[in-house]
Amino acid sequence: MLEPRAEFNEQFWSGLEKHFDQKGFLVGLTSIYWRESWKYGERAFRYCNHDIGHAMACLSFSANLLGWKTTYLNSLSTEEIGIILGLQKTTWKEFEREEPELLLFVHEDSEDFDRRNIPPDIINSFDSLHFNGEPNQLSKDHEDWYVIDEVSSETSKPVTKGEIYCYKEHEYFEKEIPEMSGEGAIRQRRSAQSYDGNTAITKNEFFTISDKTIPRSHSAPFDLEPGDISVHLLIYVHRIVGLDSGLYFLIRNEEDLADVKQNCHPYFFWKMVHDAPNMLNLYLLQKGDFRQEATFASCQQDIAGDGAFSVGMIAKFKENVENNPFLYRRLFWETGMIGQVLYLEAEAHSVRGTGIGCFFDDVVHKLLGFDDNTYQSLYHFTIGGALEDTRITTLPPYHHLKNCKS
Repeated sequence: MLEPRAEFNEQFWSGLEKHFDQKGFLVGLTSIYWRESWKYGERAFRYCNHDIGHAMACLSFSANLLGWKTTYLNSLSTEEIGIILGLQKTTWKEFEREEPELLLFVHEDSEDFDRRNIPPDIINSFDSLHFNGEPNQLSKDHEDWYVIDEVSSETSKPVTKGEIYCYKEHEYFEKEIPEMSGEGAIRQRRSAQSYDGNTAITKNEFFTISDKTIPRSHSAPFDLEPGDISVHLLIYVHRIVGLDSGLYFLIRNEEDLADVKQNCHPYFFWKMVHDAPNMLNLYLLQKGDFRQEATFASCQQDIAGDGAFSVGMIAKFKENVENNPFLYRRLFWETGMIGQVLYLEAEAHSVRGTGIGCFFDDVVHKLLGFDDNTYQSLYHFTIGGALEDTRITTLPPYHHLKNCKS
């Protein structure tokens, strides 16, 4: 549902198009922490930023299907984004303030697009607009999770130099596209509530799913350029035909390989999976049945052990956050984008995924041998054969439009 908040004339917008040297439109993403904290407490900050990453990937995929490209304007500060979106002119209900996160530019798919900023004079022109609307009150009672506001303030982004990120251009491992359209995969995507504990996937399906998490410069969703590749995947392999059960590690940025190995237990194999595609730096750490460990690490949720495999997203943490605190949010965005890729890949291969926001990071760190937060577990995910809950009514997407008169 679209609701107009401010109006401006053609001349106002032409300055922005002149700056970008092409037509397009802006999409802002924001968080209202109370929408999560009423239920999840201080974990809400993490969950909101996971959701931002999922939303970034959704927008990139959707734009790509329509022949457009989405670019993250990484130069802008949190304050500037708030000005552009009119958030600083809004009177917020207590505990229900809306936090600016990022701004995306959706435009023609041109490889030479090099703008990651908006000039100060254009930003100031947004400040002169009159913004309409008053926020609805979400609830009468609130719990003051003040730590969320503290972290939000500490991770507010300053103005930075606009950075262009170029990733490698590997060919995809999958040569044949599954019998499903992009639109079909997106519209049927659901989160699994439980798994059957039996469904397996093939080794090639696992390679294909993992391969899609590797950023490419000209492929959605990572071509929106979320930043440096900082997240790697700890993988608990349970039921993959042709691959030994055990602990595996997918290095998404090979520059971190030596550092990750140095921080892990010295007894891990670090044996490269040789029949994996070349672009996958996939290593076997230890053979064995790790279903119980995966379940316990994910707050004892059976879904982590009942699927075909489970993932812990391990971020290069201490260096990033100490040098640039605002990257704390961006690390969660990267994990959310990976999660959205895994959701759609699961659907394309006739299984189902689910994100796991509740996990014991210390348990994961002990399993790997980490003794500090140089690397940090930030998000979990699992894929397998879903059990459908027949008590829940499922309707086709946009079913309500079929009865509308054209």
